[in-house]
Amino acid sequence: MPRVGKTGKATPSRSVSSTSATSGTSSTSGTSSTSGTSSTSGTSATSGTSGTSSAGHRTSTIKSAKYSSKGHIISYDDSHGTPPSTEKPVSTLSSTPSMPSQVTTSSTSIKPVISGELSRAIIQSQSNFPDAWVKATGLTSKDRQYELVTGTAPIQPITAQLQEIEEIAQEEQRIKEIEQAPIYQRLDDQVQNIINDINAGVVQIPDWFRNNIEWVQTGHITQQEFLTAYNYLVDQQIAHAPQTPVTVIETITADMINQHLDYFTIQNGRAKGQITFTLNDNFNPFYFNKDIANLVQFKTKNGINILLKENRLRFTATERTETIQYDEDMAGNLIVDLESFVWLGTAQPTPFSPVLRMEIREGKSASATKTGLMGAGVAGGIGILILLGFIIEGVGKKKK
Repeated sequence: MPRVGKTGKATPSRSVSSTSATSGTSSTSGTSSTSGTSSTSGTSATSGTSGTSSAGHRTSTIKSAKYSSKGHIISYDDSHGTPPSTEKPVSTLSSTPSMPSQVTTSSTSIKPVISGELSRAIIQSQSNFPDAWVKATGLTSKDRQYELVTGTAPIQPITAQLQEIEEIAQEEQRIKEIEQAPIYQRLDDQVQNIINDINAGVVQIPDWFRNNIEWVQTGHITQQEFLTAYNYLVDQQIAHAPQTPVTVIETITADMINQHLDYFTIQNGRAKGQITFTLNDNFNPFYFNKDIANLVQFKTKNGINILLKENRLRFTATERTETIQYDEDMAGNLIVDLESFVWLGTAQPTPFSPVLRMEIREGKSASATKTGLMGAGVAGGIGILILLGFIIEGVGKKKK
């Protein structure tokens, strides 16, 4: 039957969805059908009439209405229904659009637990083999590489962890050095004063005795054993105060180096030969490891200079012999005179050896004609050539 709304007027009945209205009374006549929407405001009821179609089937007419919150009709529908369906009615909400349902699962993803040792190994590998990691993962970011391999992001950026690993390694090394360092014992004043004097150079000792200093400091020998060894060195004058250095005398004499003609001849217009220079016993050791000049002068038989050249000699306490080979163009001369000088230098023609003189001929072996000290005329002639720049340095081939 019609329902009275708030205004006292009769209102048509309203069809409801799969759930019944929460207020008012609903009644049906014939076969009822449900509308597509339901409203929680106002009052709802259903009514309808049943009839028979020409085919003899039963049909139902359903009238529905919607009410506002104040009971006024805001829409009305009068349509012919269809036979009731065996399917469950579907309810929809008129107030809000239908939203897709979200499927949630009760299971949660479990991140793998990476031990600190494994993490450090991975990070160290990234640092040692960066190209291999880029090639294997296709990623240049170390953080992304780590996450791809382990399935979890690093606790902090890889660069920061590498710095921490380096700092930890340095600290471990420092602790290791401290643990392995010898423990120095407290020394008596007498022993400590001796060590202080040795370190300050007040007392000179052999280098091997410094092992005794290390041993007594670390307790490998007793302090009495150290004193016994030290006193023995003092008694033998092996340990002593620094001695006044002997003044070095830069004396040069003309018999400190010997020149020996090994061979010399002229072949195809070139003077080829060899001279060996040997230190004599009276050679001044001040000139060890210092350059000494050898000058050879080739002249025609008329005294015209063909070539003047300089080579350098350098002797040591263990290398007391120098050999120089010569191969010089004689400008078409088949007979030449050769003179060999050993000087302190071209600017200081102080002789270490007598002059070696010889005559050289084509196809014949030369022999020394005479040796002697350099005469003033010869020195003057070479001096002029030096001033004119006729010296060729380093042409000869030196053999030791």
